[in-house]
Amino acid sequence: MPSQQLAVHRARFVDYTPGNITALSFSHQSSMKSRLTPSDLRLAIGRSNGDIEIWNPRNNWAQEFLIHGGKDRSIEGLCWSNISGEPLRLFSIGGSTVVTEWDLATGLPLKNYDCNAGVIWSLAINNSQNKLSVGCDNGTVVIIDISGGPGVLEHDTILTRQESRILSVTWNDDNYVIGGCSDGRIRVWNVMQGNLERGKLLHTMKVDKAKRESTLVWSVLYLPLKNQIVSGDSTGSVKFWDFQYATLLQTFNPHNADVLCLTSDATNSNVFSAGVDRKIFQFSHHDTKKWVNSSNRLLHGNDIRSIASYQSNGADFLVSGGLEKTFVITSLSS
Repeated sequence: MPSQQLAVHRARFVDYTPGNITALSFSHQSSMKSRLTPSDLRLAIGRSNGDIEIWNPRNNWAQEFLIHGGKDRSIEGLCWSNISGEPLRLFSIGGSTVVTEWDLATGLPLKNYDCNAGVIWSLAINNSQNKLSVGCDNGTVVIIDISGGPGVLEHDTILTRQESRILSVTWNDDNYVIGGCSDGRIRVWNVMQGNLERGKLLHTMKVDKAKRESTLVWSVLYLPLKNQIVSGDSTGSVKFWDFQYATLLQTFNPHNADVLCLTSDATNSNVFSAGVDRKIFQFSHHDTKKWVNSSNRLLHGNDIRSIASYQSNGADFLVSGGLEKTFVITSLSS
């Protein structure tokens, strides 16, 4: 038999290098109530080149979909809206004044909504999944109403402005927005419907000052089952705060550099922090009344820009990613 020859064509101009991982977001919130992992559970990965990848954790993690980014675009934040009986919705921000909702069937923008408030640094969704909060570099937090369904983003309100960039935002239920700011402060705004104080600043908490410049509060996390706020900042500190009294409960200084991201498990008994020093630290709150720095792992060779977690009775994921371009999946419980 004549030997078969295969012609190999080398294309040197095709750039296969993906961008750095800049954002991670699971489509569902952790819940130990559900027996089964939802069949539509997805992980969205945002990259510095503007691409968004949609991954399905079933069958050993398969990439289902790729949304190609525009020229000179990046993805700096992602969040999902997940209302029972309705299709999943995905929103992104990236170095502009615009929030983009994506059409997950075509991979094209469904709506580009301009907040008209400054470049957006942070994005979060409330408990009812019908309002977005976006933190801007001019010190404003804009609330966007998304209750009208896919492609509908409407202005709701602007919270009391202050002078520093809003680097991170999160919600306490539907009633309060918590922001980590570039002046070393954590601020809490009231967004309760029908309340006379709606939009007003409720609390301000101050983190430790760095020697030369303001401390940057890169990440804030709210723990509903503990009624506590967790903050991660540019001094490498992880702090636990009492939400009701706006007082500091505990401080840890485990990181050698900026803490960029935080997440927790479904029971709020374990909090995970990561950042520039490549380590992931775990803080546990079980039998004692205090938080304990329980373990750390070095899984990355470079900065960790984002971590996300999902936990149910059938799933247990802690996903981290950053400058290495690949993401690492570990178990929350181990």
